[in-house]
Amino acid sequence: MKNSVKLLIFIGLILAVALSGCLGGNTTAGNNTTDGNNTTDGNNTTDGNNTEDPSVLHFFKNATLSGNNTVLNFEFTTHSASVGCNWTVTENRTGILNETSSGAITPYTLDAFGTQYWFFEGNQAGIVALNFIYVASFDDGAAVENMTYVIEVKDDKSMAILSVSSPKESLSPLPKNTVLENNGSVLKIEFGSNPTTGYDWTVSDAPAGILNMTKNDFNAPAIGLIGAPGTRTFEFKGQEAGSANVTFGYLRTFEAGSTTETAVYGVRVHDNMTLEIVSVSYDIFHFGPVIEYD
Repeated sequence: MKNSVKLLIFIGLILAVALSGCLGGNTTAGNNTTDGNNTTDGNNTTDGNNTEDPSVLHFFKNATLSGNNTVLNFEFTTHSASVGCNWTVTENRTGILNETSSGAITPYTLDAFGTQYWFFEGNQAGIVALNFIYVASFDDGAAVENMTYVIEVKDDKSMAILSVSSPKESLSPLPKNTVLENNGSVLKIEFGSNPTTGYDWTVSDAPAGILNMTKNDFNAPAIGLIGAPGTRTFEFKGQEAGSANVTFGYLRTFEAGSTTETAVYGVRVHDNMTLEIVSVSYDIFHFGPVIEYD
């Protein structure tokens, strides 16, 4: 009888992650709609490894507003408990948000990846920061990743995502910062980028007519070292009332299949051309050849 053993060999970026023993990330990027009704119940993942190609692993982080912006749902990839890493969330305890549900969808196999999720509802008007930290319990709680979401709760208990920041620079993912500026009329998105390697962030999908991209600039690093990463900045303004998903990819534009990260922003443009962020998804891909042994 022929026995096949499939081994996933992590290369490139995953080697850096292996030093810390854990990584978090996103399988559903690109599938968030912007109609405010795409809530999930935290049970839409079975084993955390729902990839079509077994040689590619997806690590994801999703934030989605649903129910007319009255429900805020977070879903993050997590490693099995055997590795000793998990996501924790802290907030300014001001009573602005209520955590209505949280939990984990555990993988079926040892050392596989699962999903942690949280649901929040607005309690009173105000602004609060939710800080998600992926910690390694075996390393005195050292942070492997850090994600901060600034949320506004309005008088009617609906919510808005004002900004998202991920400052990690040494490990995947590249640092990302997103913020609504000028009273919500400008969406500014910054990505860590290193075009000297051939990789850079590009807009792969931005529906015409609803949003107008007003800036796409690369800022070189101040230190001036060869090969040092810089920052790619995008800015958008509203052009027509409606909803749209804007998709970004980190890739070599000259090399098919080279995408290592994607980011998808669900944006709603109001009649007065102010913007709302209704969903944010980050997806990191790790590639490795599948080897079969007889």
